[in-house]
Amino acid sequence: MKVLVIGYGDPSRGDDGIGHWVVERIGSRGAIEAEPAWPFPSDLISKVAAADLVIFVDADVRPGPVRWRRLYPSPKPAAFSHIPSPEEVLAWVAAVEGRVPEAWLVAIPGEDFSPGVAISPRARRAAEKLIRFIERLSGPGE
Repeated sequence: MKVLVIGYGDPSRGDDGIGHWVVERIGSRGAIEAEPAWPFPSDLISKVAAADLVIFVDADVRPGPVRWRRLYPSPKPAAFSHIPSPEEVLAWVAAVEGRVPEAWLVAIPGEDFSPGVAISPRARRAAEKLIRFIERLSGPGE
C-alpha cells in the first residue's frame, strides 16, 4: 500500500508545527512518502493521486485524544489560509484525475502554539505513536 503523509501547520509556532515534525521524522522510504503542505508543493496533486492512502496531519487546539476524521473532496476554500485545505486538495485531485484515494485527517492536540517554542512532550508522544502506526501500514520489510 502506497501511503502519503502530508504535514500541515506552522513549524515556527510550537505544537502548530506537529504536522511538519511528523513529516521530517517519517521521511520518504519504501511505500511511505511524506511532504509538508507549506510551502505548497507544486507536484502535490499528482502525489496524492498516486497514493492508496493519504494521511493529513495537523495540530488541534482542542484538548483531548488524537482525532481521526475521514476526508472527502470539497471545493470550499480554507478560511484565512495561504494553502488549500485537505478537502480542497482532494477536490483538485478528483477534478484532474477522476478519482481520489482514501484520505484521513489526524488532528493531534497541542498545548502551546506560541512562536519559537518547541513541540510539547504530549504532542510529541502522540506524534510518535502515529509514526509507528504509519510505518506498520506500509507492510513488512518496508
